[in-house]
Amino acid sequence: MTMHRRDVLKGVTLGAGGVLLSPLLSKLQAFASGTAATPKRFVFVVESNGARPEQLAPSGVRRNPRPQQAMNGPAELVDMPLADRSLPFSLEPIARYKNRVYTSAVETDRLDAMFDIGAASLICGLTNVLTLSSAAGIRDFDIMFAGLGLNIGKHGIGHGGSYQGKTWAELYDMIRRYHFTLIAGLMQKLERVREGDGTMLDNTVIVYLSDGAEAHHSRCWEWPMVVIGNLGGRLRAGRYLDYPGYGQRNHRTTANMYLTLLHAAGDNRETFGVADPALRDINQRGPLTELLA
Repeated sequence: MTMHRRDVLKGVTLGAGGVLLSPLLSKLQAFASGTAATPKRFVFVVESNGARPEQLAPSGVRRNPRPQQAMNGPAELVDMPLADRSLPFSLEPIARYKNRVYTSAVETDRLDAMFDIGAASLICGLTNVLTLSSAAGIRDFDIMFAGLGLNIGKHGIGHGGSYQGKTWAELYDMIRRYHFTLIAGLMQKLERVREGDGTMLDNTVIVYLSDGAEAHHSRCWEWPMVVIGNLGGRLRAGRYLDYPGYGQRNHRTTANMYLTLLHAAGDNRETFGVADPALRDINQRGPLTELLA
C-alpha cells in the first residue's frame, strides 16, 4: 500500500502532547491540504528606563531633546529615507535590515534564552504575537548588565551615572546595542524559514520601545519606537519619521501607531484605548497614513 506524505500529515494525531503541539499540527495540516494562509506576526521588544529619541536618530539628523511640556516640539513632520544614512551606534546590529526599518551574565543569558524561546515559538506556530520584556516594570527596574562588563544598575545610569569613563549616554547605547544584536539574531532565524514566496521575516513586524517612553523619569510627552519589517508590503519601511510635538496640529499618539499595526493585519478599527482629553482638538482616530503602503 502506498501512502502520500500529504495524506500522512492530514492524519497525524498525538495523545498527551496534542494540546501543546496542536498549533503546529494544525499548521502542518493546513500546508498539507493546500489551504494555509500566511499569518501576520508581531514581536514587541520592551526595554526599561526610557529610550531617548536623539539616540535613535540616523546620521546627519540633529534631534534635540524636547522639554517635558505641551507644544514641546516643531509643528512639521520629518519624513526622510534611511537609504543614504547610517544607523546610530546602538542600532548598527540591524544595519543589514535598514530598508525594513521605519522609525550579571545571568541577565544577558536570560535574555539570550528568551529570544531563542520566542523564535522557536514563532517558527513552530505556537503564537503569532510575542512580547520580550527586558527588565520592564518595577521589579527589575535597577537591573545590572554584568554580562556586558558593567557594574552599575540602569537606574543609576538613568540619573546620569557613569562607569569606567563611559557617560550615561554611552552606557545606554552599549546596552541598547546588545538588545539590537539579539533582535538581529531573531531576524536571521526567521529569515532562514521559507514561507509562501518568501520567508517568515517578510511577514513579521518587530517593534522596539521602552516602558519608560523617552526618558528615565518620563511624563510620556513622546514615545519613540523602532519598527522593523513591512508585513508583506503592507507598511512603508526604510524611513525616519519624527512627528510634531505634543499639542501641535499634526501631533499623533501611540494609539494611532497601534491602529496602524491593526490595519496592517486586516483589522480596520478607528479607535484604540482612551483618547487623550488634553488633545480634544487633535485627530486621535485612525492609523498613521504615512506608514501604510
